[in-house]
Amino acid sequence: QHGAAMADKMAETVGWVLATELRACGIDLSFTPVLDLDWGECAVIGNRSFHQQPAVVSSLAVALQRGLARGGMACCGKHFPGHGAVSGDSHLTLPEDNRSWEELWADDIQPFKDLIHNGMPALMPAHVVYPKVDPTEPAGFSTIWLGG
Repeated sequence: QHGAAMADKMAETVGWVLATELRACGIDLSFTPVLDLDWGECAVIGNRSFHQQPAVVSSLAVALQRGLARGGMACCGKHFPGHGAVSGDSHLTLPEDNRSWEELWADDIQPFKDLIHNGMPALMPAHVVYPKVDPTEPAGFSTIWLGG
């Protein structure tokens, strides 16, 4: 418990430092936090993820978001609905995640829900196809994923 509280405090402090340094350069939006779960599959996400467990990702990301906001910085959570379970680099190819909506909802989407509930103003969709949800479009172009 004490370690988790210290980690949250550190994440909040990192958010504040990031925000104050970027604001000094005239930047008021950061494309952070990475809300993907680290399933050990995706080298492009890898150590950018906070953790594999949704509750840990949520706790650290909410703390980071709180620090960013305290420093006057808006944030953008990424990569909705989750990029951590595919092996392909979406900068170079179009990966597919073959999990169902229910599987994604149970784990990967939880940090996005938690941060939206805590006031996250924006999210960046993943450039990943989820064929069991929308077989034709990656999340960033899918009316199923982005249409509410």
